[in-house]
Amino acid sequence: MHTQAQPVLSEGELRGLKDSLVRLRIDNERDMARARDELTALSTDNTMGSASLREVAGNADYMVADALAIIELIDAALGRMERGTYGICSACGQPIPLARLELRPYGQTCVPCSS
Repeated sequence: MHTQAQPVLSEGELRGLKDSLVRLRIDNERDMARARDELTALSTDNTMGSASLREVAGNADYMVADALAIIELIDAALGRMERGTYGICSACGQPIPLARLELRPYGQTCVPCSS
């Protein structure tokens, strides 16, 4: 059984990662709004029978779902920051390296546990 390790992130690193999470959330909210607007515009278009328009609608629907999933991960990461468990792998309890968190700040697992 693994014991839970303490995060090895400095306050400055945590602040920078939180800023990244907030920016990512804003970007994903914007992307989701654009995709929803596109879906709304397409649903009022009487040419939805067109295969190309169905593809565009499918892509927009995917963008909404993807952005929403990322927003949920971001919110969970911000919650972990508040609880003091951010940067700890949810699978093995070991610290997640800063480089991994910089690439995917909403990540919950270290590289070995993610594969």
